[in-house]
Amino acid sequence: MKYPLQPTARFAGETLVEQAMESARDLLAGGRLRNAFAEVMRLRANSAHDPEVIYLQATIAMQLQDWPCALSLLEAFVRVLPNRAVKYLDRAPCLIALNRLSDARTILEGNWRM
Repeated sequence: MKYPLQPTARFAGETLVEQAMESARDLLAGGRLRNAFAEVMRLRANSAHDPEVIYLQATIAMQLQDWPCALSLLEAFVRVLPNRAVKYLDRAPCLIALNRLSDARTILEGNWRM
């Protein structure tokens, strides 16, 4: 894969955001978490409210075990796209890692509100 954002047949017809998302996913799949996180940070500069970008960044932050960052991003995701609130459950591992067990239990028991 060419990096960053070199035009290739694979990316034909895709926007720069789609190309960057694909690049970040490839980096993530290859275990290059910090590079993937940096790619998504670049995206967030222009797509700050794109839920797919926010969720991908949260996923990477969780794999990096940056729990406060992941928690903040997951909360932002639900604010931007409340009809996908099931993703709100992803907060539980972050809360557990931050030793906020009561909050995690509330989420996992389904007693949370938006």
